[in-house]
Amino acid sequence: MNGLKKSQSASWDALLQHVSKAVVFLDDFSAECLHWSISVDSVFKAGAIAIKDFNAFECGEKGDTKAVFVLSRQLNDDVQDTICDIVEASQFHNCTVICTSKPIVNQQNAGEKTVFEQIQQRIEYYMKYKYARCSVSFLPLMEFSVCSNLFIVPAFSQLVPMFTTDLRKIKGLSSKAGEHSDSDIVNDVYFEMLPSEMQTEYKLMISYLDDLCERLEINEDIYCIGATSQQIATQLAALPSAKLRRKAASKRASLVVLDRTLDLAGPVSHASETIADKIFEFLPRLKGHTADVAIDMSMLCSNESNNKRSVLSPGCLSQPEDNTCHDVLNTLIMSKTKESLMEVNRQIVDVIAKEKINPQVSMKMGRGVDLLKSHLELFNVKKSSKAFEQNCGLLQLSVACLQSLQQQQSFDKYKLLEKMILQAKSGPTSPSACLIDSYKDNAAEKTSQDAEEMLRSLVYLYSLHGTISREDEDELKELLTDYVASNNEQMQSYFDSKQGIDAIFEQLNNIGMAREHLKQFRNIVVDGNDVFPCTYKSFIQHLLEQIVDSSKPELTDLQHRSTGLRDRLKTSFRMFMNVSKPRPSDHPLLIVFVIGGVTCSEVKAVNEISNKSNQEILLGSTCFLKPSDIVDKVFSNNSNNFNL
Repeated sequence: MNGLKKSQSASWDALLQHVSKAVVFLDDFSAECLHWSISVDSVFKAGAIAIKDFNAFECGEKGDTKAVFVLSRQLNDDVQDTICDIVEASQFHNCTVICTSKPIVNQQNAGEKTVFEQIQQRIEYYMKYKYARCSVSFLPLMEFSVCSNLFIVPAFSQLVPMFTTDLRKIKGLSSKAGEHSDSDIVNDVYFEMLPSEMQTEYKLMISYLDDLCERLEINEDIYCIGATSQQIATQLAALPSAKLRRKAASKRASLVVLDRTLDLAGPVSHASETIADKIFEFLPRLKGHTADVAIDMSMLCSNESNNKRSVLSPGCLSQPEDNTCHDVLNTLIMSKTKESLMEVNRQIVDVIAKEKINPQVSMKMGRGVDLLKSHLELFNVKKSSKAFEQNCGLLQLSVACLQSLQQQQSFDKYKLLEKMILQAKSGPTSPSACLIDSYKDNAAEKTSQDAEEMLRSLVYLYSLHGTISREDEDELKELLTDYVASNNEQMQSYFDSKQGIDAIFEQLNNIGMAREHLKQFRNIVVDGNDVFPCTYKSFIQHLLEQIVDSSKPELTDLQHRSTGLRDRLKTSFRMFMNVSKPRPSDHPLLIVFVIGGVTCSEVKAVNEISNKSNQEILLGSTCFLKPSDIVDKVFSNNSNNFNL
C-alpha cells in the first residue's frame, strides 16, 4: 500500500505545480479523488485562483488568463466540446488539460497526430488570445486511498457486471437455460462481440489496471472469476503495452479480478458488522461522491434562539490532513461496532479533557450511544467555538456515528427477517416461505411496507440461496402485485405494470443463478448443526481464505490468464511433468479488484485475512456500496445498462 500512496502523492504534487494563478476545472470523479487525497486547501495554497465544476455553463472571470482542466474520462467529442465552450467564453492565455486515463485509450482515429495533439490544436483555435498555448498530458489520478488496505476508483462506480443472461443476449441465444451451460456461455463470448459502449468502458478499466501495475512496478499473474472480470482479465493479459511493462518490472504480484454480482446478499443485508457500513446505509451521499456521506452538523451548529433553521454545509468523512481522523475512520471500517463506538467515545473524552471544556462535568468512558451524544453536546459552537473549530474533523466523524446508530434501531425487524431466511436452509421451512409469511403477516395487519425494503429482502433471498420453486415465486409475484396496486406511486421508479414485476423476477433469477456455474464457491451459506446455526460468509472472504490457506487447496473456479510465453510453457509442461499450478498466493503482494463496489464489512474481513497470512492484500473497487445502490442498479428503469 505504501507504493500506491507514494505514487498518488507524486501525481498530486505534479498537478499542484500547474495550478498557480489558474482557474481549476474538475469533473465529479476528479473532484472526489482530490477530496480524499489532498483537500481543496492544498490547491489554493499552491496558488489556484478558483475551483469550478467542469460544465459548459462555467467560464473564467475577467482577468483570468490561465486554466487547468482535470478530467477522469476519455477525451471524446462531448468532453472536447465542453472544454471549447469554456475557453471560448473566457480570456485564457494558457490552458492545461490533465487527462487521468492513458493516451492509448484516447487514441481514436488519430491519424498522423496523436489524439492529445489534435485536442491541443482544437482548443487553441477557440482561445481568443493570439499567442495562446494549450498542453494536454496524462497524470494517474483515477483512484484514492480510503484506509490502510483499500483504494477506490470512482470513474467506474456506475459499472454493473454482466449476468449470464446478458451473455446469452450477446450470443443471440434464448435468455432461458438450454443446450449451453452457463460456464460454456461465459467462455464463448469474446470481447469483440460486446456492444461498442461496453467495450469502451472495459478498455478504460483495462488501461487503468495496466497503469496501476506499472506504477507499482509489478509483473502480475492475472486471475478472474465472473463474466465481466473474465473479459477484463483476458484483455489485460494480452495487452501489448503490458507485455513490455512486465519484462521491465522489478517485483512480482497477483491480481484477482472478480464480479460483485456473484454475491449481493452482503450489500443488501441489515446485519452489518461495522459502524462505517451503517454510516453509508443511513446517511445520504455527499453530492457528486461515491465514497463519502453528507453529515448533518446542525446539532452542534444550530442557533437555538433562532426559530428558522439556517442552511449549513454538510460535514463529511474525508479529512486527508488530519491523522487522528484518518485513524478513527480506519477503526470505523476495520473494527466491530462496539469497539468502534468505544474508540470514538475515548477520542471525544480526550479532547474534552485537553480543551478543558466544562471541567465540572464527570467524564465517563464507554460505548453507549447516549453517552456519545451527551459528550458531543458539549461542543456546541455557541458554547465552545474554539474547541469546535480545532476538532471539527473528529466531531464530523463522531456525529456520523451517532446519527447512523440512532437510525439503525428502527430497522431491527428487517434484521430478524434476514436471520429467519438465513437459518431456514437447515430448517423445515423453506427460505422463500419465510419471506412469503412475512409479507402475508404485514398485509393482514395492514402494516405499511417500504418498496425498497421489499426488494432488498428479495435480493437477499435469491443471492443467498439461489433460485426458488416456481410455486413460491408465483406466490411472491402475486403478493408484490397486490402491494403495487395499493402503493403504485411509491414503486413507479422500479416498475409500473405486471410486465414490470415479471422483469423484476427475471433479474432476481439472474441474481440467483450468478454462481450456478461455479463448483467450489457456489455457496455463501456455511451449514449449521445442532450447536451452531447457519452463517453467511461473503464470497470475497471465502475466496481469500482458500487462496491464503497453507494447505493450498485447488481453486477450481478461479481462472488464470497467461501473460506470456513462460506461462504458456508452464501450462503445457504441467500436462506431463510435476509443475505446480500457479496460485494467487505465490507472490508477496495480492491485489483484489472488485468490479461493482465493496462493503466496509468486506474490507474488515480482507484486513483480518491479510493480518493472519504472510501476504499483503490490497483491495480495490469502484465504490462503497449502499443497499439502495443494489436496488437502483439492478431494478431501476434509470439504471446505467448498455444496450445488449
